[in-house]
Amino acid sequence: MKLLIDCSSLRVGGGIQVAASFIYDLKIISCKIKRYTIVLSPQMKTIFDRELFDKKKFEFIDLPTSIYSYLFKRINKLQSIEKKVSPDIVFSVFGPSYYKSNVPKLVGFALAQYLYYESPYFKTLSKRDLFKLFIFKKTKLFFLKNRSTSLVFETKLAEERFNLLYNRKNKKKTYIVSNALNQVFLDKKISYERKDAEVFNILVLSSNYKHKNINIIPIVIDYLLKSNNEKKIKFILTLDEQEVNFDKKYDNHIDFIGEVDIEDLPKLYSNVDMLFMPTLLETFSASYIEAMYTRKIILTTNLLFAKDICRDGAVYFTPLSAKDASDKINFIIKNDVFRTKIINLAAKNFRRFYSSLDRTEKYIKIIESLNEETYG
Repeated sequence: MKLLIDCSSLRVGGGIQVAASFIYDLKIISCKIKRYTIVLSPQMKTIFDRELFDKKKFEFIDLPTSIYSYLFKRINKLQSIEKKVSPDIVFSVFGPSYYKSNVPKLVGFALAQYLYYESPYFKTLSKRDLFKLFIFKKTKLFFLKNRSTSLVFETKLAEERFNLLYNRKNKKKTYIVSNALNQVFLDKKISYERKDAEVFNILVLSSNYKHKNINIIPIVIDYLLKSNNEKKIKFILTLDEQEVNFDKKYDNHIDFIGEVDIEDLPKLYSNVDMLFMPTLLETFSASYIEAMYTRKIILTTNLLFAKDICRDGAVYFTPLSAKDASDKINFIIKNDVFRTKIINLAAKNFRRFYSSLDRTEKYIKIIESLNEETYG
């Protein structure tokens, strides 16, 4: 059995982490697949140490930037790759996949903006941005429906929303494979406990997309400064200072550390006290389960997708309300018993999820079942 893994649509963020973890896991699992061809976007070109992969079993193909920037050229290139490789199944880790395949294709879905219309994110957009979003939605949903055999979602909630909104007539087969904790967190040498630190460090592990709601942070800081908190508070942002336009007066309250490699995430969590997630749209951010595992209290938006994952293992604030966010931060800092209670509930909730290796095995099980249904 031959599998073509299409990572050509992945540019930044959690999708790249999921794909990288999946591909590294393939080295150690046993299954019916004897040959993997992996198509990488330019942003994924340097992620893999290819010397670690058996060249008889793994083939990596890098899409050049000159092709990647033009959709029709990319489509033609992917079609020619499939024709040459002649796989039994195609797995597009996250879609949409834009080219028409001649074999069954499993496509991952992680487009929260097409599922959660109740999010206040849409109220922050101009009419022009809403129109662009509408056009992109029509286009991407067309390709998701017409360039896939089956779709795989990260949560049952996302699957239910998609089926309700878009999958009533032509019941496309859907699956659920949850996001997972990366194996790097399982190193027992790292301690995540912080005792009586002078500074209360708040981690904001995020890119700078508009729906991430990063611009709320300076306003939250303004409210925190007015509250005369006894403990110094610092926000740790995984962004470069140039990516945001924050006033210089906030420099003493924010550390800009830039993008963090997955291997360095455990050490980062060991040096913080809280995960702050002001996001207005997600399907399933791995940051939630990373915080649960490392016993860092989570403060996030009171929105359906967040509550679906975190349940009673997080503290929630009113989206777009910097005042409510700062009030919740102050309450968490001043109430050790409450903080411990929420962290313990989060640790209990974490048991619902599985490791990255488990996730990879679930993906492979679906791929093998598609192969069995198609070829017998």
